[in-house]
Amino acid sequence: VGRLLLLYNRTYKIMKVYIYNSKKPDTSSLLRDKNGKPLPINNTFFNISHSGKYWAIAISDKPVGIDLQSKFKQGKPREISERTLKKILKPGEKPIKNNYLHNFVIKEAYAKLLGDGLSLGFSNYDANDLIEKPHYFKETKDYICYAFEEK
Repeated sequence: VGRLLLLYNRTYKIMKVYIYNSKKPDTSSLLRDKNGKPLPINNTFFNISHSGKYWAIAISDKPVGIDLQSKFKQGKPREISERTLKKILKPGEKPIKNNYLHNFVIKEAYAKLLGDGLSLGFSNYDANDLIEKPHYFKETKDYICYAFEEK
């Protein structure tokens, strides 16, 4: 976490996102709120996500939420089960970029921005509406990443 603290000590006027292909850092020493969201350090907000061999951090002078998901699990394309889709999709919700994994990542990032968003239930949000909000997006052959920043 020492290297990350150097990043946190800067003041950012806009959200910055960094993605790493390495072992997830030890975040056990970070102070967290009652919902598990990391508390700001020196008035700098941040949020961390990891999946497979990748991890990402969003940093801003405002609350942020980020999610990164590997497109593969055990070498095979990651699929979301019908059971999970029923839990996370709002009735009538369409897939983003023809892939419901995008919907999941968008909702996870937005929920992390809210701090208690997971308790509200993913099916209360339509990813197609959330994607209209200002956000960060990056997709490679290996992962999908979305991040949101409070206005």
